[in-house]
Amino acid sequence: MTDIEPNLALPDAPAKRTKPVIWLVLLSSLLLYLSFPPFDFGPLAYVGLTGYFIAVSKAKRARTGFGYGYLMGCLYWGSSVYWIGATVSGYIHSPVGWVALALLTAIKSLWYGLDGLISWHILKRTKGVSSAVCLAALWTFMEWCRTQTNLAMPWSLIGYTQYKFLPIIQSADISGVFIVTLLVSLASATLATHFIDKPRLSEVRQRVILWSPVTALFLIMFFYGLFAMQISRSGTKLNIAAIQPNDRSVMELNKPSEEELIRRADVAMAKYRSLAARAATSNPALILWPESTAPFSAITNDHIREEFGNIARSTGAYQFVGTDYRDEENRSYNAAALFDPNGKFIARYDKTWLVPMGEWVPARRFIPFSDFFHFPDDVTAGTSDQVLQAGPIRMCGLICYESVFPIVARKRCVLGANLLVNITNDSWAGASSELQQHIAMVAFRAVENRRWMVSSATTGITGFVSPQGNIRAVEPYGEQVSTGEVELLDGVTLYARFGDWLPILCGLGIAFVLVRRIKEPATEG
Repeated sequence: MTDIEPNLALPDAPAKRTKPVIWLVLLSSLLLYLSFPPFDFGPLAYVGLTGYFIAVSKAKRARTGFGYGYLMGCLYWGSSVYWIGATVSGYIHSPVGWVALALLTAIKSLWYGLDGLISWHILKRTKGVSSAVCLAALWTFMEWCRTQTNLAMPWSLIGYTQYKFLPIIQSADISGVFIVTLLVSLASATLATHFIDKPRLSEVRQRVILWSPVTALFLIMFFYGLFAMQISRSGTKLNIAAIQPNDRSVMELNKPSEEELIRRADVAMAKYRSLAARAATSNPALILWPESTAPFSAITNDHIREEFGNIARSTGAYQFVGTDYRDEENRSYNAAALFDPNGKFIARYDKTWLVPMGEWVPARRFIPFSDFFHFPDDVTAGTSDQVLQAGPIRMCGLICYESVFPIVARKRCVLGANLLVNITNDSWAGASSELQQHIAMVAFRAVENRRWMVSSATTGITGFVSPQGNIRAVEPYGEQVSTGEVELLDGVTLYARFGDWLPILCGLGIAFVLVRRIKEPATEG
C-alpha cells in the first residue's frame, strides 16, 4: 500500500479588491473648477490636483492613468469654458454650439490624458520628493504645450487662478505665468506624495525633505513679490480713456437692408460721440474703442472715417478704433485704426493671432454641412509685430484673443512698446464668466512685461491693470467710460527677453528622468 501525501497546499486567497478612486478625480475636477471665475476661490487650486495624482498612483495600468487624466480634462476644463457652448449657439442660431463645446473638450482633454499617462510612469519610477517635483514639472510643461500653435486654446491654465494673489504673481516677470503654475501644481503634488508614500515617511526628517521644495519656492516667490511691488518705476505720465459702449453682438442670418445698416450706424455714432465727450473731460492723450466698434470700416468707409476723425479733433486725443478692413484683393482683416488728434488716419493694425473656428476654419473644405453651421468667411491674419506710435506712446495693440498668448505682448515689448492695450468684443459670450477669466489673463501680461495695460471691451471688463497686476475696472454690461493715469515704462523683463525657458526646462527634466530610468521598467501590475 503506497503512502498518499496529504495535500498541504493552502487555498488561493481571495483577490484583494481595489477600492474605486474615480471619486478622487471628480473631487480634483470640482476643486479646480471652483478655483476659476465665476466662483474664483483661487486658494483651492493649491490642493486641486491632489486627488488626481493619488488616483493615478493607484492605477494598475498606464492606460488607466490616461483615462483618469482624460476624465479630469473633460470635467474640469470643459466646465470652466462652458460659455463656448452658449457663444457658438448664439452665433449660429443652433444648439449645435453645445455639440461644438463637447467636441472641443474631447480634443483638448487629450493633453490631460497624456499627463495622466506620463504621470503613471513617473510614479512607478520615483518616490518622495522626486515624485512631487516631477509631477509638477510635467503638469507645467503640459500646460505650456497647450499654448502652442495657432490652434491652441490656452484657457484655464491653473496659474491664472492666482491673479488676485499679487505677491505670488510678481515672479511672472521672470518666467511668465508658468512659474505660478509650477508652484500651484507642486503644492498639490507634494500633498499627494505625502499620502501616497505615508508609510515611508515615518521620520520627521523625511517629511521635512518632502515639503522643502514647495515651501522654499513659495517663500522665494512671496518675498520676491513683496520686494518687486515696492520697486519704483517711473515714466512719462498721461491720461488714457477706455470706452465700453455695451453693444451686443448678434449674428443675423438675414442681412439687413442698406438703409437699415445706415440707420444703425447713425444711431451708433451718436452714442459714440456722447461717450467720447464724457471721456474728453479727463483730457486723455489716447481714447480706446473696443474690437469691431466701427459700424462700417473706419479705414475704407469715408463717412465713418470722417466721424472718428471728428471725434479725434473734438477731444484732442488719439483714437484707437476696432474695425474691419478689406483690401484690394478682397481679403478681410480684423483690424484697428489709429487717428491722430488732428483727425488724420495714420496707421492700421491687423490682428495676427486669429480664433480657430471663429475667424478661420481649419480644414474648411473637409468639414461636412459647413453651410448649416453658418461659418463666417476666413479672416486674414496680420504678418508683423507692430508697435504703433501715438505721440510719446509706443503702443502694443492686442485684439481680443491675442492677449491670452504671452509671446505676442513680450515680443512687442522687446521691440520698444511702452504701453499695452487690449481691445476686445467679449459680448459674444453674454453674461458669463468669460469676461472675468479674460481680464485675469490680461493682468498677467502686465506683470510679465512690467507695463501698464488698458483694456477696452464692448460689454466689459474695461479698465486698467498696473505693472504689479492691480485691476481697476468699471462695471460690465453698461455704457461706461474708464479713465486713468498711466506711466509709459521702458526696460525689458527677464521673461520678455528669454521667454518660456521654465516650462521648456521642465520638459527636458521629465525626459531625462524617464530616459535615465528606462532600464527600470514599470510593472503593469
